[in-house]
Amino acid sequence: MQNDMLKRFLEDDLDSEKYQVELIDDVIKLTNKELVEFPMFIDVSDDHILIQAALLPYSEIPEANISDIDDAVLRFNPIMPLSAVGKDKTGYVIYGELSERSGRDEMIQEILTLEDNLVSVLEFFKEYV
Repeated sequence: MQNDMLKRFLEDDLDSEKYQVELIDDVIKLTNKELVEFPMFIDVSDDHILIQAALLPYSEIPEANISDIDDAVLRFNPIMPLSAVGKDKTGYVIYGELSERSGRDEMIQEILTLEDNLVSVLEFFKEYV
């Protein structure tokens, strides 16, 4: 499956009143119109689909809280279905990965579950910022 095919699936299966689907530099940008500041980026490779969204930049976190967040995230990750929280150069991210051979329904489920988890993690982070 290629990004353009997955883009068409998303356009067909997701509510266009709620979601905007774009293909930017061969990566899908999926934006929930109620969460515009947290778009999900979806990339299809030869054997997997990676979904990722930025959560919180380091610049918004008091430096003294970063180790507490890291510790809390390690405890939170195992109980979060189909997603994990990690760090990149700029801050915390949430991501999920599934097989490129996953069915259409599984792909949509993973994306919507990651979105639900994104909202949960943002709520969780509130006490640290």
